[in-house]
Amino acid sequence: MVGHQEGEDKLARLIDALINAGRNDDIAKVATDKNYREKLYHEFKISNSNDV
Repeated sequence: MVGHQEGEDKLARLIDALINAGRNDDIAKVATDKNYREKLYHEFKISNSNDV
């Protein structure tokens, strides 16, 4: 379950970054669109905690 927890932590960091950037409309989209979510992970430079 470590991978699952890391995925949840990564998504939480992305949502926090979107809120801070005022991009609330993107939150619903990242919940359902994996490709868009991956694009935003790259845009906000968010990786798994073990990728540091």
